[in-house]
Amino acid sequence: MATFRFLSSLLAWRYIKGNKEKSLSTMALVCFFAILIGSYALTLVSCIMTGFEKATHDKLRGIHSQIIMRAPKGYLNFPRIKEIIKKEFPEVTACSPVGFKHTLVHIPTEQDSNTVVVLMGIDPHHEQEIKTISEKLIDPQVRHNLAPLFDKKGIVVGKKMASALQLAIGDCVDLWSSNDTDYRNSMNFEKVSCTITALFETGIEEFDMGIIYCSLETLRTLFNQGVAQINVNLIPQADEHKTIMALKKRFRLDTYSWKDLYPALVSALKLEKYAMFFVFILIVIVASMNIISLLFMYIIQKRQDIAILKACGAPQQTINRIFMIIGIGISVCAALAGECIAFLTCLILKKCPFVHLPDTYYVSHLPVCIDYKIFLLVFIVVTLVSIIASHFSIQRSKKLIISAVLKGDVS
Repeated sequence: MATFRFLSSLLAWRYIKGNKEKSLSTMALVCFFAILIGSYALTLVSCIMTGFEKATHDKLRGIHSQIIMRAPKGYLNFPRIKEIIKKEFPEVTACSPVGFKHTLVHIPTEQDSNTVVVLMGIDPHHEQEIKTISEKLIDPQVRHNLAPLFDKKGIVVGKKMASALQLAIGDCVDLWSSNDTDYRNSMNFEKVSCTITALFETGIEEFDMGIIYCSLETLRTLFNQGVAQINVNLIPQADEHKTIMALKKRFRLDTYSWKDLYPALVSALKLEKYAMFFVFILIVIVASMNIISLLFMYIIQKRQDIAILKACGAPQQTINRIFMIIGIGISVCAALAGECIAFLTCLILKKCPFVHLPDTYYVSHLPVCIDYKIFLLVFIVVTLVSIIASHFSIQRSKKLIISAVLKGDVS
């Protein structure tokens, strides 16, 4: 049995290397480059789609915490909730209180411009642990200590808002807000003067143009607003869904993931990634179909060798193994070559991001994610397709009649 296995490998190698038939050589090259291009395209597109999904998630995770807890009515007792979370939820790494208030921004200039924004009150010390805003500050020197930015009614505004309203760090703006609940007859506004202490940039226009950060103490003192939301972050290994259900059951609050804020976007990214992977798998399958034609040509050309081997007592498995080695060998070599080229392309795109994307996307350059799981998956898919294609091809060798081939009656 070992002799026949060695014979199969030897003959397969001799058929590929020593083949002088021009049509077979051309067909072998066509099969090789077709599978190479297919595996290259499948690997590259999978890396790009995964990178795009990851970059979009990271962008949104940079402005939202992993889990959000919100009170349907009234305000939350953050110290008490934090104490319970610390005791009963070891998978939680940090939590931070947040308050909200819609306000009118008035710029005391000749134009007297007004803009409606959301005033978001945060606790600088707790927010430092969540890192939803600190990493988005334009000045890296102030990222490690947020407390001084919110002293003496300091506020942090988006870069696009500052550019649109012609504001800069150190400028003074007036915040107008109303605490009235009955708007039928009249509204009473209160004015608060604040100073811009820093600028942030998330890359998402609705945040950069519509949110101003202040301290939670300032929001409570000036507008009588308490904690309406608690941001929660988990350890990397934690089960997010399980923790959300446990928090919801324990506190009876609206608890959800940041992904629930963008269900359409998250679903579209996932669907697009799977759809593109499926489409390029079809391309690989079409490319692998050339293996069937190639092996048919090999079987027809080598039918006399097959008849002689059978006449000498070689089992059918040995004949099958010869052509399986040829088909799988070409496919595996082409797949490895395509993945190597895709890996180099991904490295170039990662080191030199020269492909710029429009402003409608959440990323400025074409992102890639070099994940060994993608390369392994593509290699397995191409190998399985080549095995199936080779298996269908070698069935023809079983139909050869030894006596007819040896007599020369088969054309």
